[in-house]
Amino acid sequence: MEYVSLLPQELLLKKAEDKRQALIIRIVIYSFIVALIIYAFFLASSILARSELNSIRLEREAVERQAAGLEEYAELFASMNNAEEILAAAMGNVPLWNELLYDLGFTLPPGTVWLSEISVNYSEGSGSISFRGWSYDHSYVAGMLEQVSTMEQLRDVRLQSSSETSYNGLDVVTFTVDAAIQPGPQFVAFEEEEDI
Repeated sequence: MEYVSLLPQELLLKKAEDKRQALIIRIVIYSFIVALIIYAFFLASSILARSELNSIRLEREAVERQAAGLEEYAELFASMNNAEEILAAAMGNVPLWNELLYDLGFTLPPGTVWLSEISVNYSEGSGSISFRGWSYDHSYVAGMLEQVSTMEQLRDVRLQSSSETSYNGLDVVTFTVDAAIQPGPQFVAFEEEEDI
C-alpha cells in the first residue's frame, strides 16, 4: 500500500519550509555553541598565559634584584680573570726547568760521562741547550748522546764537537752537545693544578 498525502500542496510546502528553518536554527545554535566553546578555551588560555607571564616577570625582577646585589662580585670575578690572563701570558709555556735538569742528570751514564758546562737560551716559546763535558772514550759519548736523544723535553739533539785531549794526565774525550728545547705546558693556576 502506498502512502498518499491529502494535504494541500501549500501546507506541504509550509511544513517543508518549517523543517528547513528548524534545521538552519539548529545549525546556527550548534555553531554558536562551538564558537562559544572555542572562545572560552582561548579566553582560559590567555588568562593562564597572562598568569604565567606575570609569574615569570616577578621571577625576573627578583633575579635582577639579586644580580644587582652581586654586581660587585661580577666585577671582582672579571678582574681576577683578567689578572689570570695577564699572568698566563707572562708565564707562557716555559719549560719545567727542574724536570729538564733532573732528567738530564739521570740520563747521563754514571761514572763514564761528566758535564763541565751547561748553557741555556730560551725566549718566547723556543730555545736551545748546550752542554760540554768529557769522557774516557768516544763510545761513552755516543752512548750518552743516544740516551739524551730519548728525553721528551729535547729535540734535534746533535753532537757539535768531539775531540781527544789530555786532562790531569789522562787521555779523555771532550764533547759539546746542542739540542732544541721543547716548550713547556701552558701555565695553569695553582688552584687548577690541585683539581687535576
